[in-house]
This record gives sequence, structure tokens and C-alpha cells, in this order.
Amino acid sequence: MAQLWGEAVAIYKKGFNLTFDDDFEDELAVYKEQFTYRDEAESQIYDYLDMLVPEDWDAMTVAQHISIRGAISIMERIETRQEMLMVGTELQGSVSAKQILKNVFDIDSARGERIARKIKLIMDNNIDFEYKIRKINGKSIRAYFRKNIQK
Repeated sequence: MAQLWGEAVAIYKKGFNLTFDDDFEDELAVYKEQFTYRDEAESQIYDYLDMLVPEDWDAMTVAQHISIRGAISIMERIETRQEMLMVGTELQGSVSAKQILKNVFDIDSARGERIARKIKLIMDNNIDFEYKIRKINGKSIRAYFRKNIQK
């Protein structure tokens, strides 16, 4: 045992790098994703986050969001959806827990405390989004903003 420990210390002192390079980390992330369990609620949230939305999505009302979400859901069940009018053109730049509650689960924020905690946990662990407070149209918004979209 002492010899094993001594060899490990010698290798470490020579400057051995104990981390993986970025390419290998990316491969590991894909592999890890294949074996990660997702319940139905989490799958619905990720489907919602990957949904393409119109450019003026942020200016729309909640009722319009629900209407568009329903149209997209119907088109996903139709084989020839490419021939139909495409509703969305871009990914959502930001999303709040309140929006997810209403648009995905049709629950008002006052009644959805348990699922709101689950949404927060899922979004806090989502590497594509970060929680921030920003001013949009003069109002402070607490939401999750997509990291790779600059607005």
C-alpha cells in the first residue's frame, strides 16, 4: 500500500493532470445523458425549453403562449408538419418558473408550490440556462436566461 501511495505522489509531483480535456468532457456529457433518468414532468419542461417560438414571443400574453404551445403540440402529432406553417423560428431566450407552470402544466403560480420547487431544481441544474434578474421593457424580471443567446 505504501508503494502505491508513493508512486501516486511521485506522479502528482511531476505535474500529472488529473482532469479531462474539453473534447473528452463533451463525450462524457453525451454518455451521461443517455443514462440519466428523467420523469415525465422533467421531459415536458425540456420539450418546452427546446420548442421554437416566434420572434415576438416575449411581447405575447400568457393566453397567446398557451395557444401557440397547443398548435405546436398538434403539429408534432401530424406527419406532414413541415408542409404546415411553421409557428416558431427561434429558441426562447428566457423563461420564468411562472411561465413553465402555466404553459407546460396549466397551473397558476399560487397553487403550484410543489411543482415550482421541482422546476427550480431542474432549471438550476440545466447547464444551458442561468438564473438572473434583468430589466426587460422597464420591468425587473427574475427568470432563467439561455446562456448562448445574446440579447
